[in-house]
Amino acid sequence: TIAEDPFPVADGLLEGLAKGDDLADVLGVHRSTLFRNQKLYREGGFEALRDELGLYGTKRGCTSGACGVCTVQGDDGEAVLSCLSLADDWDGRAVTTIEGIAPVGGLHPVQEAFLEHGAVQCGFCTPGFIMSAKALLDANPHPSDEEIKNHLTSTRNLCRCTGYIQIIDSIKAVSGCGEDEPHVVAFKAEDGDRGE
Repeated sequence: TIAEDPFPVADGLLEGLAKGDDLADVLGVHRSTLFRNQKLYREGGFEALRDELGLYGTKRGCTSGACGVCTVQGDDGEAVLSCLSLADDWDGRAVTTIEGIAPVGGLHPVQEAFLEHGAVQCGFCTPGFIMSAKALLDANPHPSDEEIKNHLTSTRNLCRCTGYIQIIDSIKAVSGCGEDEPHVVAFKAEDGDRGE
């Protein structure tokens, strides 16, 4: 922590946003400052996002990569579990969080679909699911039900309240695939890593 100001990056981020700057531009300006702080080389990516940048949309869950609530999107488009990465893994790379996907004053289509289809209840897992869904749709704009289920299983996203039907319907709505087929949702637990 820097003695004079423990949150200089977060302060600068908030000042930039208050002026109406684009979030990506603000993050770009502060990225080099963030990674020059040697403490962060030993810190997890999740902690860097929340504690240093003040981006609280990324949630803390299991901290072991088993729940998906900390999902962000890497510059390669892949869904990344931020709790399993170190801040220095991101040095010089772009990382997109839930705060960075929507246009100013609006919502990203995935966010809109989650609201329209009731895929949000307590909301705790929602940012992780939205980031995972965005990564899937960026790579595969028209996924099948099976591809959606496989993706959500591979990114380990868990929801304890909503269930998966509304989440799948939301992703399908953004992809342009209809909701005409019946839903049977089952996820296969792999090696007991689904929170049991």
